[in-house]
Amino acid sequence: QGVYKVGGIGTVPAGRVACGSARPGSATSALTSVVRSLESFHDSRGSAAAGEWVGLAVKGVPAWRVRRGDVVSDAGDQPARFAVRFTARIRSRPGCLRPGYVALVHVHTAHAPCRLVSSRRCDTKGTGEMLGERLDEQVGLQAGDVAEAVFEPLHPRLVVEPFREYPVLGRFVV
Repeated sequence: QGVYKVGGIGTVPAGRVACGSARPGSATSALTSVVRSLESFHDSRGSAAAGEWVGLAVKGVPAWRVRRGDVVSDAGDQPARFAVRFTARIRSRPGCLRPGYVALVHVHTAHAPCRLVSSRRCDTKGTGEMLGERLDEQVGLQAGDVAEAVFEPLHPRLVVEPFREYPVLGRFVV
């Protein structure tokens, strides 16, 4: 949600625990640091569960290195990974989407430009069945089309996870 610099404490990234838990002493994957302490609305906490808003005090990480939308996860327990490429089922908005199109993709509180690499049209009658029709530069997605699309983030720090595993990190808006 936000990043704060607190005298005597250091950098304090603040946000919501999306899944799992947060606790002091755990190593973080994105910040390459250890959580020194945890606070929720000025109360020191021993841990925080999914859905709670917390601030994590981390030492040795400059505030400029942490951005809104960064995902902090436990390095020892299925850490979040930066997306190199991701596949998603999308419904096209007005206009025509073609491979090569760059859209601003919003995932949780992060946003980054992503290039549409390829797409295949799906059945629009609700069955979700793949029609197998690969779309190219000449035939793009028209308004209302449903397709399975492959996106490539142009920003190296975007985290997108499978929706089935982490719904909060698997839902996005173009």
